[in-house]
Amino acid sequence: MRGKAHLGKGLHALIPTDIETVPAVTGEAIQELEVALITANPFQPRINFDDAAFEDLKRSIREKGVIQPVLVRPMGDGKFQLVAGERRLRATIDLGIKKIPAFVKEITSDEEMLEIALIENVQREQLNPIELGKGYQQLIDECGLTQEEVAKKIGKDRTTVSNVIRLLKLPSKIQESLQKGSLREGHARALL
Repeated sequence: MRGKAHLGKGLHALIPTDIETVPAVTGEAIQELEVALITANPFQPRINFDDAAFEDLKRSIREKGVIQPVLVRPMGDGKFQLVAGERRLRATIDLGIKKIPAFVKEITSDEEMLEIALIENVQREQLNPIELGKGYQQLIDECGLTQEEVAKKIGKDRTTVSNVIRLLKLPSKIQESLQKGSLREGHARALL
């Protein structure tokens, strides 16, 4: 019956006012940014954009707006660099929309930016095997990672990473067939 002692003393008697507030994470927030302030991601792993899917995305954005913010990093000059969300940004620009919701995250190294861009696309499973292979190889070349380290960062087996990278040794015509989806990865691997 301890609760009765607080009756009639106002809300502050029931809810303590000495609750410690938790500060927001500095440097990270969702904001509405002008698309003109966002520069492209130089590490974009996606090479091919499906035209029909892009038109569907534009239709969705026209009707509902951008539901999932793009990910950007501040560049220090009032501008931002895109980390993830290339299709959403392109669709917004194509539609003539001036602002886009963006998650602003402090990303200090190009290595981290490349990792995030690649992982975001891998998690969506929207990259074709050649785009994946080039992305994995880029992590190795530009970030000095081993295949094992790449595998750990993206949550795949080392053999999966190795097999996808090996596809880059195929002739360009076969790589094009893989990119277009007219040749399956397993069939292409048999040609190695």
